[in-house]
Amino acid sequence: MMGIQKNVRAPMIDRVTIRRFKRFEEEVFHLKPFNLLIGPNNHGKTTLLQALSAWQLAYSTWRAARKMQPGPIKKNLRGVPIALPNFHSVPLTDFKHLWTGKRTQWFDQKEYGEFQKNKKRESRPRKKYQGKYTVEIIVHWKSVGEDQVSSDHHFGMAFLYDNEQSILVKPTLDTEELPHDTHSIVLTHIPPFSGLDAQEEYMADGAIRRRIGLSQPGSVVRNLLWRVFREDQEMWGELKKNVERYIGVQLQDPEFAEDIDPHIICQYVDSRGDSSEAFDLVNGGSGFHQLVTIFAILYWNKGTHLLLDEPDAHLHAWAQAGVLEFLKDMT
Repeated sequence: MMGIQKNVRAPMIDRVTIRRFKRFEEEVFHLKPFNLLIGPNNHGKTTLLQALSAWQLAYSTWRAARKMQPGPIKKNLRGVPIALPNFHSVPLTDFKHLWTGKRTQWFDQKEYGEFQKNKKRESRPRKKYQGKYTVEIIVHWKSVGEDQVSSDHHFGMAFLYDNEQSILVKPTLDTEELPHDTHSIVLTHIPPFSGLDAQEEYMADGAIRRRIGLSQPGSVVRNLLWRVFREDQEMWGELKKNVERYIGVQLQDPEFAEDIDPHIICQYVDSRGDSSEAFDLVNGGSGFHQLVTIFAILYWNKGTHLLLDEPDAHLHAWAQAGVLEFLKDMT
């Protein structure tokens, strides 16, 4: 599921071109403000979300390292390295798995034969017989200026294989400029729910994003709830209201006493029963954990485009329909 958040002034992505990324040799996806991806298992739905997340990571890393300002881009810039432990967009054991069929290089046997035959003839130009495949992810979007005129922009990121533990990223060859509103595109990938930790210590924002990128959103739920509660009481009220609407429980205000205990305490009361006893989040069922995780990320999220992978997992049919309508209303 993909969508752009309502009431957020940002460019709207309307097309994505993917080349040599995992299962996609070359594919073009046309997008709308709200997109629901449906299909059999292992047919590329998650791969599309991962590709967009990888583009975001590559673009942010490249721009931060090069300190680029909007405008023309110099050609032949060296790529910016990313080490495997820092590449949290896609779970990988080594970077070869990012390339289609794990093919990172190409080799032309015929041209190699010609090269061997003529390598002593310096006057004969030599054709290239081997090289490296480049993964390319190109994001296209529409911008609306102050004059309400729409204009098309794109920015592509190329991924160059260095070794199993390292890649280089830089703009694709056909990307000639950095549009002024590229920085306004912020993609947040929310992977499938993976279970809630029994306890949770306070974390910095960077650590939270890394855990989410590593498909561990359940390990940062309390941190997300604490941030929404601390930073925006109106948002916290909306979050509590929706949790009670779809799950039937009342979230209690999170507690965090940094000087006493590094753990964040989050509890709930079952509003469908007679007891007013509060329970820790971990005592809830998997559907409850799934929805709280989704709401926590949605209300904390600072991004503009949300990429949700299997948001309906662990939910009853009626809850699936209700959450789908809720997500559509947010875009």
